[in-house]
Amino acid sequence: MGAVAGNLSKIAELVFPARADVQIDEVDIVDYAEAPFVDITLRNAGDRVASINSVEFEILRAAEGREMSHPAGVLEIDWKYDVVIELGETLPFVVDVPNIARKLEKDDVERVRVHYKFDFPMSRKHEVMAFAMKVKVRYNSGEFAESEVYAVDHSSLSYFKGSLFRFGFAPPLTEVETRLGEARLTKIGSLDGRRTVGLEKAIEFGRSCLQMAKERDERE
Repeated sequence: MGAVAGNLSKIAELVFPARADVQIDEVDIVDYAEAPFVDITLRNAGDRVASINSVEFEILRAAEGREMSHPAGVLEIDWKYDVVIELGETLPFVVDVPNIARKLEKDDVERVRVHYKFDFPMSRKHEVMAFAMKVKVRYNSGEFAESEVYAVDHSSLSYFKGSLFRFGFAPPLTEVETRLGEARLTKIGSLDGRRTVGLEKAIEFGRSCLQMAKERDERE
């Protein structure tokens, strides 16, 4: 009986070979921080060790606004970034996160944190207000896991916060600024994907801003 069981076990291994199965349990994109980052929780649900080869950010779509001015000097935040996303005009765009290789044992769970920033080449003509992205993890020989699509804020939260600040300390938004705010809110609100906290905050601030502009117009 022991020999038969052993043979059956070997046959089962041939038919159903043990393999690694890396899954992305969670992606937390903190886009509202001064130095934004992505937390990726990985789990090996398979029977063998997984060799993580690379993590990729795939930028699928962008909600674009006014033309970029490309200032001569940009104030850099004093922070070490793991990856710089140099986003041109062509999408989708894939960027590899460097120095990410690691082993993930069976049933192991590990969180990877990646700080990122955007850099826009001179060829880019329009500001990126928000964008849709997904995370892809490549492991072993050609296997990969990918996340759902996320709608991520880039510049809209700071834009609308600045607009709301102005209501308290300066003349209200002009008609032109109101139209620009409405267009921005429409574009970022229609971006496909699971919204991050930062994008939800941007939409909330934007709605408040436009509501205040509407109430101003009704009083006049």
